Amino acid sequence: MTPRLYQCHRSFCEQDYPEYQIVFGVADRNDTAIPIVTRLMQEFPKRDMTLLVDETARGTKPKVANLINMVGAAKHAFLVISDSDVRIDPECPRGALAIWAVSLVGRSVRWRGRYFSITHDGRLVSPAAPAQLA
Repeated sequence: MTPRLYQCHRSFCEQDYPEYQIVFGVADRNDTAIPIVTRLMQEFPKRDMTLLVDETARGTKPKVANLINMVGAAKHAFLVISDSDVRIDPECPRGALAIWAVSLVGRSVRWRGRYFSITHDGRLVSPAAPAQLA
């Protein structure tokens, strides 16, 4: 198990961002991270968290297979992918999305069959008209 796994995972629960989801993924139902994720889910009951246990091996790399298994549970268009030994600052998503969004403000994107407008802070707002596509 990753040293400081609890502290690293907890840092994702403490983000200063209005709405986001955390998807934790493991391939083994006996993974030692499961009790830590369960503890975080109890400590942050209002935070949208999912624990996915999926042994399906897609591809040759276990880490990539785990990511492929997890992406189907994602509810949002923007994904931050991290390893279990990463601890992030509470401003991380807001800053990263703001940098990305500056060049796309006012444009529209299509995601999962629906159109969304991109706001100044990187949020996707629905619905956007298809004519707004850049």
